[in-house]
Amino acid sequence: MAQIVDELLTIHEAAAMLNVTVGHMYNLRWRSHGPLSYKRGKRIVYRRSDVDSYLAREREATLKGERL
Repeated sequence: MAQIVDELLTIHEAAAMLNVTVGHMYNLRWRSHGPLSYKRGKRIVYRRSDVDSYLAREREATLKGERL
């Protein structure tokens, strides 16, 4: 059976997807907010599906008038 591998994004790529600065991504990570992040050696990476899920949650919260 073929296994689907989720694309890994660097912190710079994830920041570009979310239209925020890299510094903001570090802040979100430090506060345990934002998309799930992982350490691969010395690098911080994000799964594309986690970034997409975060965007969907953020959109839903905005539509409901909630704060994340």
